[in-house]
This record gives sequence, structure tokens and C-alpha cells, in this order.
Amino acid sequence: MNCTSDLDQVIDSIKQVEEDIRNVEANIKAVEVELKKDGLSEKDVDYYREEKRQMREEKRQLREKENKLRDEKIKLQEKEKLTDGRPPPKKTRQPVQPAMKSPPGRPGNTKRRRMSHTEPTLPPCRLEGNRSDHQIVIAPQQRRCIYCSYLFLLAKIEGKEDPPRPREPSRKCLYCQVHICKDHWNVFHAIGS
Repeated sequence: MNCTSDLDQVIDSIKQVEEDIRNVEANIKAVEVELKKDGLSEKDVDYYREEKRQMREEKRQLREKENKLRDEKIKLQEKEKLTDGRPPPKKTRQPVQPAMKSPPGRPGNTKRRRMSHTEPTLPPCRLEGNRSDHQIVIAPQQRRCIYCSYLFLLAKIEGKEDPPRPREPSRKCLYCQVHICKDHWNVFHAIGS
């Protein structure tokens, strides 16, 4: 079922509840008119008062139902506004991965991730395993240092005149599978220095 038909049903339900409330209010007024009449016995007065109390309770319940329907209407309108009849957009940024995603010695997803130009984030560093798992090895290709690129993008966002240029080492971490220079090795892995 789409959002528009649900919204139409909720609007119809609200109209019906409003009409029921008007009917109950009219009945309450009719009972009040009966109570004002002279010459009623105590039994009749008690009966009309009890009926009036029950009608007020019914009115209160209808108001609660109306409020719930109005809340549902607002939610459906927001949902319709967000989707605008189209499927929701796909997210391009990857979620942050937990540090202990894969067992030591078996890195998880090793595909290259493109760094955002407006919200740069570093790839997840897997800190589990031995220190020997994280070691610098000579890479078959030369790519930019991931940490240098991160600092460069941060400097560009902050509007610095001369941001530091990323180095292009031919080294990478054996376990994390990211290219990183010797200067930023300890910073990226947070292994004491």
C-alpha cells in the first residue's frame, strides 16, 4: 500500500471521529436541557447525570483517538514528503565498521573506498591481532598515503592557504591493506611511539 492511500484513510477516519464528537456534544447539551427542567424526580436527575458522565467519557476517548490519528497523519505526511513518490536515495558513504570485524590474519573487505571531499573519514584500522600482523611492506603500485590525503582534505575544508601535499609511498600495511607513509604509520595504527 502506498503512502497516499494510507494518508487518505487516516484523513477520512479523522473526519468520522470529528463528526462523532459533534454528535456526542449535541447529546450532552440535550441532557443538560433535560436536567434544567423543573419537576424531575431524584431518580431522573441521577439517570441524566450518569448519562452525561458517560457521554463526557466517550467524548474524552474520541478526543484521544482523534489525537492519535492526527499524529499518524503527520508521520505519513513527513514520510510522503521524504519519499515524494520515489524510492529513497542510496547512501554513498560506508558506515563505520567495528574494529573486531574479522579474525586476525584475515582482513575483511579490501576494496578501495573513495574518500569524501566534504566529510573525509579514515578507513577502519583493524587493531586486533599481533603487532607483527601490522607491518609495512613494499606495495606493487605507488599510491597516496591515506593519512596524508586525509590531512590534505581537512586543510582544504578549513581553507588553509598551502595544505600539506600527500606523499606517494610505495608501502602499505600488510594487514589493513592501506597505503601509508612511514611518518604516519604510528599515528594511523595508534601503536605507541
